[in-house]
Amino acid sequence: MKLFKGSRTAEVAPVAIVKSEGLLTLIQQVVATIPGFPMTVRAEQKPLVAAEYSDLSRVNVLLLEADLNDPEAGARLEKLAARTESQCTLVIIAHNVDSRTTRRLFRAGAGDVLSFPVSSDELTTSLISALAPREGQKSQDHTGQIISVQKCGGGVGATMLVVNLGQLLSGIDSHPEGAFARVLLLDLDPQFGNMASVTHCEPRSSILQLIEAGDRLDATLFQAAVHPLGANLDILAAPEAILPFSALSPEFIKRLLDVAIASYDYVVIDHPQNWGGQTHPVFSRSEVIMLVMEANVEHANRAQAILSGLVELQLDTSNTMVVINKTLGLLHSDRTRRIEKVLQRPLETIPNREKLHRSAREQSRFVSTIPGAQSQTKALIKILRTAAEIKSALHGVNAVNSGSTEDKSVSEAM
Repeated sequence: MKLFKGSRTAEVAPVAIVKSEGLLTLIQQVVATIPGFPMTVRAEQKPLVAAEYSDLSRVNVLLLEADLNDPEAGARLEKLAARTESQCTLVIIAHNVDSRTTRRLFRAGAGDVLSFPVSSDELTTSLISALAPREGQKSQDHTGQIISVQKCGGGVGATMLVVNLGQLLSGIDSHPEGAFARVLLLDLDPQFGNMASVTHCEPRSSILQLIEAGDRLDATLFQAAVHPLGANLDILAAPEAILPFSALSPEFIKRLLDVAIASYDYVVIDHPQNWGGQTHPVFSRSEVIMLVMEANVEHANRAQAILSGLVELQLDTSNTMVVINKTLGLLHSDRTRRIEKVLQRPLETIPNREKLHRSAREQSRFVSTIPGAQSQTKALIKILRTAAEIKSALHGVNAVNSGSTEDKSVSEAM
């Protein structure tokens, strides 16, 4: 609950205006579990009318119950969202809401739209997201680091790698004040991105809402679209519907990354196999590009094609590294050496522990938290150390000692 550390000022405060007695009780119960969140809960027969005629100048989060059976309610909520956008985050708990109305409300400036009935977990997550931009937003000159993961074929485990590297990075105590690093996991596959299902989360928003926001995309809308996986780890999921790659225009990606690196210390990107308008702006701003493959000729050829593609895009390939997943120890050792010789890139391996990874997926847990995962965790830390060496070399800094990593922490790696 670091987002809520410290007391809030008396000048602004969160307010809930609801009608349902059960919802009022639920809000009170949820708020009681969040330190430093003294929400005022008001019971009104007509919550939308009460909000429209309220002085909201001292409200930073407005939680509002609304019934979309009223044919005029949607338009009135859009006006309220536009009115409050610059001063507070509007969270709507809506009866009878559909996806079209939800998109309209997001475009109008709503911070979040929840469907009634809402669970306590959904409500807690929404309130945390509503406060995050104001409580935890970085200074404007903050610049995070981008790590891109490019798969060399389907089923190589790239998404699992992104998720578990992000979890380890979020444990870095890298700030002078002792705060942990903030990490965003970004799923950039608009057609078959499955990071949300891999992490067993059900985000209410995705990158689609940010695409639809257009020029209105800012830190507030961005934080409303991300979903927390941990105290310092968020995910921006791919859309449920299949979108054309043209939706990820270079202009949109540039704006998206600008906002992301202003709010997070690390942005770990799951890049799709297909290249499009997103590819150059992503790779050109990446500190490190990881090519993930299995130890076979097909994936080695694809890795070579990717490196050639980066050259065609006039990008420096000195920040690339290779990660061979699902290796079988001595059975793959000779093949791994040959791949490293052909690709001429730093190379790390992850041992094949399918039973362990299956257990992590089924329990919705990170690999490092599964008993018996020491070898997997060491492999992940070694990948981070190699990435740190690449980054240090590119910036003309002494590289991290590449000796034994068994006693090295993630903090030392990055």
